[in-house]
Amino acid sequence: MTIGAILNEEKHDVSQMQASLSRILYSLWQTDELRSFSLSTEDEIRNGLAFFKYTFLDVVPQIYQELRAKIISQHQKPIQLNNFLTVGTWIGGDRDGNPNVSAKVLKTATKLGTRWLFTHYLKETRVLRKELSFSSNYIQVPASLKKLSSESKVQQENRKEEPYRIALLGIEKRLRDTAESVMSKKKNKDMYHNSDEFKSDIMTIKDALLSHGANQDALRVEKLLDSIEIFGFHMASIDLRQDSSVHETVISEIFKKIEPSFDYSVCSEPEKIKFLLRELQSNRPFLSATKAFTYSEKTNTELKIFSMLQKVQKELGPRAAPNYIISMTAAP
Repeated sequence: MTIGAILNEEKHDVSQMQASLSRILYSLWQTDELRSFSLSTEDEIRNGLAFFKYTFLDVVPQIYQELRAKIISQHQKPIQLNNFLTVGTWIGGDRDGNPNVSAKVLKTATKLGTRWLFTHYLKETRVLRKELSFSSNYIQVPASLKKLSSESKVQQENRKEEPYRIALLGIEKRLRDTAESVMSKKKNKDMYHNSDEFKSDIMTIKDALLSHGANQDALRVEKLLDSIEIFGFHMASIDLRQDSSVHETVISEIFKKIEPSFDYSVCSEPEKIKFLLRELQSNRPFLSATKAFTYSEKTNTELKIFSMLQKVQKELGPRAAPNYIISMTAAP
């Protein structure tokens, strides 16, 4: 337990609180202020993303909830908040001056965030399943919820009159299948292909609750909907960055393989732009698909980064890595 958690306890015994504080302070007094060794890039990723896990996953959706409540109280009507607050990081994507950031590191950063996020989603859906015990004997079950419940891959005889629980059991299974697919690349036909599909199922739960007057439960579900809108399947968007000189070296080497007589690095800026535009409009392969060309270690490292970036966006959506920054540019 942290000092903040101890001080925030509403009910506590003073002597017990003092003992807890004394124990923590005694431990801190004999703890190194700085480590005597450098952290690895993987350590940096784990430490950095821990803040997202322990703060943003709960706090950011709560901000949406509180803001929505204030607006509704003033305007006396429901509103739809657009996604105005998202979280991002450069950890695992900033290669400028850091040769340790590789395709493997980028993969580690995205996988770790995704694993924690799916754990959070599964916890939230389990809580909803326990809370939403509504019986079809007492409520009019909307057609959309009936459909979602009937399509659930987890059917339990003792839950047949509890459509929300059956539906959420199915949602949990699809989430687990999706998490397994993302982590292991083993595709499952029942997985969610994107966060919008997951959001659609949870929206069905919310709309069904509103249909029979369970407005407070619908607000509870709305927080999960906000989380899905904010975090998708990626948790935090990763910004990638590399120095412009590295790009020039890599592009020069690639062009040299295609046209040995052409030296991109000595071209004027207008000539470079002209050549790049021509290649973008051309149908010829920019890179060798037959591995007939061999590239330097630096070029291979950069190409692997772009290949991993493509995989990340395909698996987790474009918001997983939406920005690429080229530093130290000298001209448009």
